Amino acid sequence: MNSDKNRIAPKVWLITGCSTGFGRALAEAVLKKGDHLLATAREPEQLRALIEHYPETAKAARLDVTSSQDIQAAVDTAIATFGRIDVLVNNAGHGLIAVQMQTIIGLVAAGLGIAIVPASLQNFHRSGVIYRPLQEQILKTGLYLTWRQHDSSPVIRAFLSLARKTTQWESNRDDM
Repeated sequence: MNSDKNRIAPKVWLITGCSTGFGRALAEAVLKKGDHLLATAREPEQLRALIEHYPETAKAARLDVTSSQDIQAAVDTAIATFGRIDVLVNNAGHGLIAVQMQTIIGLVAAGLGIAIVPASLQNFHRSGVIYRPLQEQILKTGLYLTWRQHDSSPVIRAFLSLARKTTQWESNRDDM
């Protein structure tokens, strides 16, 4: 049996905000594992040591996540270099939390998943999106579980079942 057939192909990652902190640590872990990486930063020269250490599997690109041109250029670079993107981690940005939360609710509204969000997000109304508290309001902000109304996919049903069993949740007829 050919051992190459049994080998799992390395994943191709695009990670934003790789110059420091969590983004840098994740980038190093990905490369150490043997996966491929397009590491991005607003100042890609800050990634020089990382790229020099992994010249065959890492490439750096400039990316300001507020620039749609930079985003497209980074995606194009990843595909031109590695042929695809398997994993995207948006780690960059300060002050983008509201935009990210709205994006999460947009994905839920489109039927693309389920999310745990801060309680304050329940005021962001989207058609068909349900919010349910997961616990008593003992924190400054409670956590809410949100999903698309009438979505009965097996993953969501299983997640909701687990949430019902492990939290103080009062079900009502809007729930699945």
